[in-house]
Amino acid sequence: MRQDGRKSQECLKEASDLLVAALSFYSEDGLPLFKPTPAYGRPLVYVPVLESMKFALREAMIEQKLINGALGERLGVSEVIIRRLHESKVSRVEEALKVVGLQPAINVSPAMEIVA
Repeated sequence: MRQDGRKSQECLKEASDLLVAALSFYSEDGLPLFKPTPAYGRPLVYVPVLESMKFALREAMIEQKLINGALGERLGVSEVIIRRLHESKVSRVEEALKVVGLQPAINVSPAMEIVA
């Protein structure tokens, strides 16, 4: 239990939510996302799978100078559908990643014990 009464798990969940929000601002502004630094024993903050895939897609589109309409053409859908990717399920984002040359992969590692 932390001094403010919250559990460490609650703090890490809040940190994850804040990280996703910060990365979303960068992504929406077309800025490159910052890369994580080594944890050096500190608790890790994870970005959920779907959000990670969406961030990777946005970065690939920026690198390839690919606009929504062009991605839509590659997928055989309208630009409106591409704009709605932020509401999509994993399978749709995975399909979009594939047409920009990326294959999503999930790294599952042992959970770290949280020290209160």
